[in-house]
Amino acid sequence: VLNGNAHPEAVRSGGGIRNNSATLTLDGVRVIDAGACEGGGLANHGGTVTVLDSTFRLNDAFEASGSSCSVMRGAAMYSDGGSLDVGTSLLSENDATESGAALYMSAGTSTFADSTIEANYALESGGGMVVAGGTLSVDASTLEDNIAEFDGGAIYQTAGQVTVENSTLSNNSAGTSSTNGSGGALYTTAT
Repeated sequence: VLNGNAHPEAVRSGGGIRNNSATLTLDGVRVIDAGACEGGGLANHGGTVTVLDSTFRLNDAFEASGSSCSVMRGAAMYSDGGSLDVGTSLLSENDATESGAALYMSAGTSTFADSTIEANYALESGGGMVVAGGTLSVDASTLEDNIAEFDGGAIYQTAGQVTVENSTLSNNSAGTSSTNGSGGALYTTAT
């Protein structure tokens, strides 16, 4: 169990766990209440990460007092290359000051199988996941009760490729009375 982890001066990347181009397996791990600018729970920078039977809960992508973040995304997980494979895991109640409360990915591949992404919140887009590059595959998973203040309650895609199979997207929402968001389940602007 990793609980309440963050550098006193606010970690820029990987408040709970940071992986730089290495091979990492997390099995039966709980990452709770960690925070960073990017990847509050986990940040993967070009490595190979496997997550099994694990929980990422109550993590934040935020700017702590005294720090200066240029972006605040990927509260539970952030990946900008390499591979991230998640199986039979729970990503729940994570909050992003900007986007991608459960996952923000900009490159590489990410796969989620037999997992639950629920009750995550993004102040901007991608209450559940943001795909800004790379390839995301979701199979036999549930994305429910995720909220984005702007667009893409469950998944927000601006680039890359997204495949969702044999999964349930339920009760996700986008927008508020003042933001008029779109794509309660999925919003894509990729070409």
